[in-house]
Amino acid sequence: IDEMVEFDLPGLEERTRMLQLYLEKYLLQTGAGATRGATKITVDPAVDGGLLRSVAERTEGFSGREIAKLAIAWQAAAYGSPDATFTPELLETVLAAHGDQKRRKMLWNAPTPGMAYRK
Repeated sequence: IDEMVEFDLPGLEERTRMLQLYLEKYLLQTGAGATRGATKITVDPAVDGGLLRSVAERTEGFSGREIAKLAIAWQAAAYGSPDATFTPELLETVLAAHGDQKRRKMLWNAPTPGMAYRK
């Protein structure tokens, strides 16, 4: 039986924990247990708990899935950098792109004047 279950969006503390978890999973553990020669991502020490808390504050309204996709995009950006280094600047660039995408999605989902809107 298919059931719909509604989840509230994660709060600040949940977003902070999720970001820490995904940083560990997608950036810090890269290359571990992978095939020989797998590229390891270097995470700049400035990407710390304080910066992740700031990101959590700026991702209010993001779902858990959107936060996971953000972290995966960070991983892809780090792999795409010349030396596979994840820096605060790279974090901010990807975050800005995801924030823009989130705002566009919200505009697309907004009711159009004169159109019936069902939730």
